[in-house]
Amino acid sequence: MQVPEFTITKPGGQTLTASALAVVLHDDSLLRRAAAHVFPVRLRPDGAPHALPVRPKAILLWSGDEYDAVGDYTQAQAEARAVEVLGDLGQAFA
Repeated sequence: MQVPEFTITKPGGQTLTASALAVVLHDDSLLRRAAAHVFPVRLRPDGAPHALPVRPKAILLWSGDEYDAVGDYTQAQAEARAVEVLGDLGQAFA
């Protein structure tokens, strides 16, 4: 998913610029939770993604009653929730 460009400052001062997120969903209806691994990526001029040397973030999107309430969510809803949970993207991946 494309997001506004953001900068990640790694330990040691190296900076990386990302312009998209790859969101891999993990849904477990028995445990009533949806989680995701989120990877920052940079889009090349041809639109192809280029992975950045940054650890992905594992986040919980919904669990318990929230999971039940959201029901059959779409990929777009999960991506929007991932951005909401992560907050400041540059800080989330620093």
